[in-house]
Amino acid sequence: MLKVSVIMPTYKRADMLERAINSVLNQTYNDVELIVVDDNNPNTVYRKETSKVMKKYKNYNRVRYIKHERNMNGAVARNTGIFYSTGELITFLDDDDWYDEKKIELQVDFLLKHKNYKAVYCGSYRNKEVYNPGLKGDLSFEILSGQITIRTNTIMMWKNIILEIGGWNEEFKRNQEAALLLKFFDMNYKIGVITEPLVYYDLSDRSNALDPKSNKNQFEFHLSYHDKIIDKLERERKNARKIIYTKRYREILFAYLKRREFKEAFKHYIETVIKFPIYFNMEIVRYIIVRLFNRRH
Repeated sequence: MLKVSVIMPTYKRADMLERAINSVLNQTYNDVELIVVDDNNPNTVYRKETSKVMKKYKNYNRVRYIKHERNMNGAVARNTGIFYSTGELITFLDDDDWYDEKKIELQVDFLLKHKNYKAVYCGSYRNKEVYNPGLKGDLSFEILSGQITIRTNTIMMWKNIILEIGGWNEEFKRNQEAALLLKFFDMNYKIGVITEPLVYYDLSDRSNALDPKSNKNQFEFHLSYHDKIIDKLERERKNARKIIYTKRYREILFAYLKRREFKEAFKHYIETVIKFPIYFNMEIVRYIIVRLFNRRH
């Protein structure tokens, strides 16, 4: 039986940590190790609360507790976990979410049966909504354009592949899983999919949600960083660059409108229309039509 390493960064959520840990320990797949990486600053109440929770698992030989010397962010914490891992397969779990009991078993089974895929992701529950994804293969275009979001907790990947692509990019504060997967696809690897929802997301803590302007800055960094991949997609798919940028900028526009930041929304609209006069307006109209159609049905 192959060993699976579950990497769990934790930061300021000691009250949710036990649920996440227990969902790993209660998996139907037996050969699992859990590496909890404490990313809280030392001498803070969050470090003390997290250490108190972790004392409950000190006699569990499948649980390892690693403490950062200072807060370094989620990407660094996941790389720390990978460094200390001993499994052939790696998967991830945030401290406020939890696994279905068959999550690891089904993903290991998939990768052993489908050797052409070096990673696999799955469906999820987000509040009352169920996500049953179906796309597989090289999903660079879909990720860059925002047509699909493959979330961190749904991914399982061979450890040797993660090491080959250099692990998590520590420059990214947001869109970290996208950056990881784009490196994966750029090395000509493909991802498989299990449509069944196997991860539960808790969306009650929105303290780290970005305002629209910060979100815009993060997306622009994300797209600029991956400009060579966008160029490659442009050669393979007509107008790929325009589609990617207009879809992302449409998300930002509606985020401004949702927050009633109308001045910033208008400014953003003008800036984008100058760059993509036809495509941006087409994208807005298309989005509104789809939303209206879905409401009626």
